[in-house]
Amino acid sequence: MNDLFYATLKLITGEEVLAEVMHCEENASRFLIMYNPIVMEETFDNEGGTFKVSQSARKWLQYATDDMLVLNFDKVLTMSEMDKYATEQYKKFVYIAKLKSPVKKEMKPMDHSGYLGSIESKRQQLEDLYNKSFDVPE
Repeated sequence: MNDLFYATLKLITGEEVLAEVMHCEENASRFLIMYNPIVMEETFDNEGGTFKVSQSARKWLQYATDDMLVLNFDKVLTMSEMDKYATEQYKKFVYIAKLKSPVKKEMKPMDHSGYLGSIESKRQQLEDLYNKSFDVPE
């Protein structure tokens, strides 16, 4: 049963998580692989005598850098597949949640490119090493 589906999960912690889910079993262990898990937050506003309720989304794990998470199945109280309308809403909310996330996936080239040296200096270093070796023919 390795099919992806959109689901809402109620966890033993009381959280309700929305995610794209795949149920897996391996070595007699059951777990869920969740893609883009989010939680919904309701906000209430009583401004100008009009009571308003709105929803916003946030990533389930705020500082996770990966969009795929694994959850042991024994942590789930119940799970239900989303209908078409809920799935479309979920896709919109995932986009919003990623924009609001404190962890951005933007990689700056100079921060993540490793050691950058000049080719000329490396070539000279290798030539010196070769010339100093004992088995170089004269």
